[in-house]
Amino acid sequence: MSNFLSLHEITKEYPQGETPLRVLKGVTLEVAKGEYLTIVGASGAGKSTLLHIMGLLDQPTSGELLFEGRDLGKISGLEQAQLRNHLFGFVFQFFHLLPDFNAVENVMMPGLVGQGLWGWTLTRRQVRRSAEELLARVGLKERLKHRPSQLSGGERQRVALCRALINQPRVLLLDEPTGNLDSHTGEEIHELVRTLNREQGQTIVMVTHNEAAARRAGRVIRMLDGEIVSC
Repeated sequence: MSNFLSLHEITKEYPQGETPLRVLKGVTLEVAKGEYLTIVGASGAGKSTLLHIMGLLDQPTSGELLFEGRDLGKISGLEQAQLRNHLFGFVFQFFHLLPDFNAVENVMMPGLVGQGLWGWTLTRRQVRRSAEELLARVGLKERLKHRPSQLSGGERQRVALCRALINQPRVLLLDEPTGNLDSHTGEEIHELVRTLNREQGQTIVMVTHNEAAARRAGRVIRMLDGEIVSC
């Protein structure tokens, strides 16, 4: 296993009276470049917390998060925010699309963050072209100008997936991406994810309750009560 993305003895505690609630209990995990990894377990096992720490959305109480040997816990909050926007792409159970923007505008947003007015003007055309290409790739070529309220659940999740990919992230993190979809639509999303990994070598880490989808990944991690019990 490579040292592409490494977590060493990660713990996470939340204040809860005199005894803190310990959600993660010394998790150690290696993710290889190009790997398709799923994390499964019952609700409360710590899956989403681990994923959020992995993607710099949350900070561990202790332990190390390394990307290609660099300790991401030792950089400033500003540097973490910049890395988060370019190293990681996120897809969640609830789509979190901006309701007043159409599909292509939603996908473009991460590509325009931090550009400044001049940079935003220069890159807008390029980012829009990339957004349109991504949406066409997932079958939404005819839905570019539709707002989220005009799209089905599956279409909205495809938009969210494209938004996560607009900055060409090194790692795609998915937290129950089909938990809000029917089984048929969910399978379509899982197939898109598998295609990204198989054809483009995209590194993927997905939290899911879908055992069938988990079995199709390259590796399955099982968590119980804040610990990895099989991998």
